[in-house]
Amino acid sequence: GVSLLIKTVGVGVDHIRKIQSKQLKMNLGTKFKFLHISSGFPRKGIDILLEAMKLIEATIQDVPMLLEIEKTVRGLKIYSGCFTKQEIEEWLGNDIVFLIENDDLIVGSLSYEIKDKNHAHISGFVIKPKFQKQGFAKQALKLLFQKLNNFRKLSLDVHPDNHIVGLYESLGFKRESLVENYYGDGEPRLVMVKNNAV
Repeated sequence: GVSLLIKTVGVGVDHIRKIQSKQLKMNLGTKFKFLHISSGFPRKGIDILLEAMKLIEATIQDVPMLLEIEKTVRGLKIYSGCFTKQEIEEWLGNDIVFLIENDDLIVGSLSYEIKDKNHAHISGFVIKPKFQKQGFAKQALKLLFQKLNNFRKLSLDVHPDNHIVGLYESLGFKRESLVENYYGDGEPRLVMVKNNAV
């Protein structure tokens, strides 16, 4: 069997005066791991998180993985994606597509299209639902910006109800226009633009 020794304490510092010392019986002749979980320590810096994340350029061999990622958001009115093998292959042929890897796990995909020598358009961005709200979207975009720093203009389109609009704005994108029925699916899209100093 497995025996786990767990000790919990209160939140904050007020509980410290109330702690009573207690002897814990442990067999120190065997190996054990000590895990301390606390909100009192600062979170990892963005530079450390960026080191753990990579953008891996996708190839035709990655079609099954890209299909799997796209299907996690299928049926959402806020996303118009590629849901067949043929659509994914066309996407790979037209755009530069990346798998987003974090600590050896594929957490999503990101792509851009070169419009001209000064303009790149972010054409697709998905973080799998189970990895959302963990800071991965911001990290992935910052890595992409490093790759696109020679373009004077970056653009994207996004559904106005998508919560990621706020993240785009925090990263310097401005709302340029609202286009109805943008993809022919009856849903509007915000066109957003970010100007880079090259």
